[in-house]
Amino acid sequence: MEESKKVYGIDLGTTYSCIATIDEYGQPIVLKNSLGSDVTPSVVYYESENKVIVGETAKDEVDSSRVVSFIKREMGNDHFESKCIFPENPPTVSAYILGQLVKDANDATMDNIKDVVITCPAYFGLKERLQTEKAGEIAGLNVLSIINEPTAAAISYGLKTQEEKIILVYDLGGGTFDVTLIDVTNSKIKVAATGGDSRLGGADWDKEIVKYLAEQFEEETGVSDILSDPDTKLHLYIQAEKAKKQLSSKEIYKATVMHDGTAAKIEITREKFESLTSNLLGRTISIMRDVLEAAKEKDSKYAHFDEVLLVGGSCYMPQVKIAVDTALGCNAKLFDPNQAIAKGAAMYAMNEKEYEMEEELTDRPKPIDNDDNSTIIGVGGSKKKKEIVNVSSKTYGISSVIRKKDNTYEEVISNMIFEQDEVPISASSTFSSVEDGQSEMLLELFETSTTRNDSVTVEGKEYKGRIERKYGGDEALCGLTIDFGGSFPEGYPIDVTVTLNAKGIVVITAKDNRTGKEMFVEAKVKGILSDEEVKKAAAKFAQMEIDS
Repeated sequence: MEESKKVYGIDLGTTYSCIATIDEYGQPIVLKNSLGSDVTPSVVYYESENKVIVGETAKDEVDSSRVVSFIKREMGNDHFESKCIFPENPPTVSAYILGQLVKDANDATMDNIKDVVITCPAYFGLKERLQTEKAGEIAGLNVLSIINEPTAAAISYGLKTQEEKIILVYDLGGGTFDVTLIDVTNSKIKVAATGGDSRLGGADWDKEIVKYLAEQFEEETGVSDILSDPDTKLHLYIQAEKAKKQLSSKEIYKATVMHDGTAAKIEITREKFESLTSNLLGRTISIMRDVLEAAKEKDSKYAHFDEVLLVGGSCYMPQVKIAVDTALGCNAKLFDPNQAIAKGAAMYAMNEKEYEMEEELTDRPKPIDNDDNSTIIGVGGSKKKKEIVNVSSKTYGISSVIRKKDNTYEEVISNMIFEQDEVPISASSTFSSVEDGQSEMLLELFETSTTRNDSVTVEGKEYKGRIERKYGGDEALCGLTIDFGGSFPEGYPIDVTVTLNAKGIVVITAKDNRTGKEMFVEAKVKGILSDEEVKKAAAKFAQMEIDS
């Protein structure tokens, strides 16, 4: 079958995933899976070494040794150890989820999907974004771009309104939380500030219910430590999700808890549920306040906003709207929680600039690289162009070794790009060789949450913001080797430029400060699959039977 020229948006979620496209009327639509549902559980069950089941059936499977869930939380985790009897890395497991979404969408549209935009939490860093991109490659997809989930939601909303508004997007999904303040005008969707926690979401609400059910079971039956049994634990999590959903509309849920032949009926009220999870909700409100403060520091006009959108399936919990409304004195709007992100990604993918080539009958659209803030097509077929302006969710700096006056060495980090800086952005700093005859410079790239106000004292001198801060023992994100192409004396200056593009990807370049000659930079991001590893995983994926 010939590959499709259409583009698709994929919300690759921690607990549920979704795929969307633009229909013949120019409207974004979510494509239902083989079971007729808009969303597919992000759960993989290994039926055998050569066959996986993805979705509802996998989610209901009781053999925990063959089930992998919440894999999105492990993206970028170098220390991930799978407990599955068929252990695979996070990008490969994620590829199976993508594969099932695409398979169902192909069946629904009689298409052959290739070109996609995949969303990720705004607070994902470089490593997580690269791993997400690798998952798409393993699944045989052409990943045009990785975009932030709140931005996708804002695109879905922002292209439907002619009003100029400052919108706060509160995005509480199954496994991650993001909050983003976005300035929407007729010509632009601009992110003012963003923040979040990639390990905070509805799954944590489930965890609190599970703990409560286990405690109550022990109190009623005298049987303890039931969570040490993997199958009982899985059963409790299924009960917890049901309780959470039921308590969104009812006041009481009665769970049946079974373990090793013993059963108990345990009642949980909405009031108790909200009490158990109040600390989690409080964390989201604290992050939200921090983001609003960061936006206000950038521009006083962001001291006020016009609308609050609640996005993500976990926002169906009544406590979320109550907490946000109370904290902000607003009337937050529940906006298409399960579909807005995928629809926004599909709308973003319909990038007019990238698809001009179709009219010229050339091959495929190229990956979206909106370093020029490229435009997107509006709904209903109207070409309403809006510039997309995002911000960095992390601070990026480069470490180097300096020789102090007493001839001892110290490692410092020069912070160059900061949280909330608009992207794309480039920043340069000069580093020097520390020994005579040096032929290369070894540096490291760090990704932190440092702010411009952080400072460090080096040899009695305080350095603020963009200049330097003392190395604090953080793990480097990436090793950098700059080849001088010859022997240089001590103190020879090399200009290093860090560029963060609109996709959230970091690019490092270097040049000889005195001659302007560009130098070769070898950058190795730790834990990212190599091209050879992706090729091998893709070959296995192609042979794997994937079903729902």
